[in-house]
Amino acid sequence: MKDLCKFLETIPQPEGKLSCCCGIGVNFYSVGEKRELCQTCPVPSLANAPHCRHLEFHTFLRAVGDGRHVIKADFACCLKGWGLESPAECETCPDYCEATQGTRNPAVAPALA
Repeated sequence: MKDLCKFLETIPQPEGKLSCCCGIGVNFYSVGEKRELCQTCPVPSLANAPHCRHLEFHTFLRAVGDGRHVIKADFACCLKGWGLESPAECETCPDYCEATQGTRNPAVAPALA
């Protein structure tokens, strides 16, 4: 993970340190002292993927064996009410296409830049 994720949150700890946490984690919150779980997460690499503000992200902690864990990301369109394989599927949505072609639609706008 080269860039910090826009969903990464920091929580002050009593010792004066900051603890890193995933703001969209469903079954976990802490990402590790050195953000170890972030290294397995696909969400930061999707920052430039086409999608609109109706795209909802969720991440899940999954065991992959040998005591290792990875982050799995799920995506859903809140406007249409269905899951997506990838944010790239937004390109096929008429609402997204209308918004990106300069037609003013206040309900649809890019969410991540």
